[in-house]
Amino acid sequence: MADQIMWKWKLAALHVALDLSERTPQVRSRLAGFIDGQEQTFWERTDRLEDFGLDVSADVQGRLRMPSALSRAVEDTMGAELRAESALWLRLEPPYGYLGAAPWEQLGERIRIPVIRVPDHLPVSVRLGRMHRIAVIVTQPPRARWGAAHARALAQALDERIPGVAIELFPDASAAVLLRDERLPASVTLHDPAHAPTTAVRITRGPRSVPGLRSLESDEDPRLLWMEWITGELADRAVSAVHVAAVGIASAERSMLAVAGHPGPDAVDLRGSVDADDLWFLADMLGASTVSVASPEPRRVDVGARMVADRLGQLRPGPTLFSSIRQDPDATALADIHSFLASREERQLPSDPSWFGYLQPEAIVDALDAPTAEPDQAGAEAPLLRAILLPGVPAASASRMPPPLPPPSTSLPELAGSGSYEELVEVPRWAASASRFIETRQAEMISRASSEETPAAQTHETATGQALADIQSLVQRHLGGT
Repeated sequence: MADQIMWKWKLAALHVALDLSERTPQVRSRLAGFIDGQEQTFWERTDRLEDFGLDVSADVQGRLRMPSALSRAVEDTMGAELRAESALWLRLEPPYGYLGAAPWEQLGERIRIPVIRVPDHLPVSVRLGRMHRIAVIVTQPPRARWGAAHARALAQALDERIPGVAIELFPDASAAVLLRDERLPASVTLHDPAHAPTTAVRITRGPRSVPGLRSLESDEDPRLLWMEWITGELADRAVSAVHVAAVGIASAERSMLAVAGHPGPDAVDLRGSVDADDLWFLADMLGASTVSVASPEPRRVDVGARMVADRLGQLRPGPTLFSSIRQDPDATALADIHSFLASREERQLPSDPSWFGYLQPEAIVDALDAPTAEPDQAGAEAPLLRAILLPGVPAASASRMPPPLPPPSTSLPELAGSGSYEELVEVPRWAASASRFIETRQAEMISRASSEETPAAQTHETATGQALADIQSLVQRHLGGT
């Protein structure tokens, strides 16, 4: 799907693939753009994996960097051949392992335009009402102070940039103690973690395993307690965006964010964890289109947090962001991109090396000068090395850089939108959540469109599309949307 998106919008893109077929792991990349409607590859190159700060060591935390030779090559070509581009798009060819945590956004400093990651899913998330509500979730280690400082700075920056914004602040007990005496903007509702339940009740009704989530061990699972608290406090109010500030955990098996075992004062350490699937589930429950993750990164790159954000951006169609708090201490750059995504007006696309994001070209078309949408056209490495570089991916899946693709021959299906409620001030959470459900199912349909062309598959997809349209029609009748 990413290739179809790049062809449709004629994006200048840096394609990156991890090659484990040789004895020494390599990173192959090529820079391509569109000249007179046709893709042109300007160069291809190979860099050593260790040039990115990766090797066979199990300790990858914080050593990631951008190779200077690759950075110069990108800068030279963008300045000479692609000066009219408003953004450079990054296409990471799966499987790419920890390259997803590399600071590709630093290329933006050299080329003076943002580096945006190409999503792998459509459709674009629709806006749900005029009210822009943001849930800010902060969990920090005991005795730390960065979480409260980040929440305070972000709340102030968002209040200054988004007219009429409503900020729902959910700190754990450690951060809440520092925030209670702060003078926060009037747009902020500070939720007291002392009110968080000790046992989840509402969310755990039904199966013990929720699709998209890891197995739920008990009603005291930290993920359930946080979700129960947040959804209970919000009641029937939906949010437009979810922001989570936490430290990351990187391992060969899974990348996660560390969270307090319970939001309230009884939690003594960060005993819980959430991964990208958990955040996806939470965002859909709350009806959020945009999700952002922030990490303090006090001394070095937080591989775990970056990989959570990267995987989340690959999973869902809505905007997904990562922010380095160390590089954006006053949270203005993060607030700028949130404001840009919330705005209905044409604005310049923000660019800052403190954040990276997966964004749909169609969602930011007003800020992209160059892209013009085109109508749809009818080797043997050690097991340790595989585990470190490609968590959970068999060695046979790692291959050389794929060649440039021809124009997509399969047209994207015409799908019913997930509903537009621009004239409403606010929509209830059940309606926003239903819209996100429909968008996820539509994304699955579009991803299958190029591979399932049998009559039976087409019949199934037609029936599925009609069922989604019927669901959305029912929601619209209740709310008066269009």
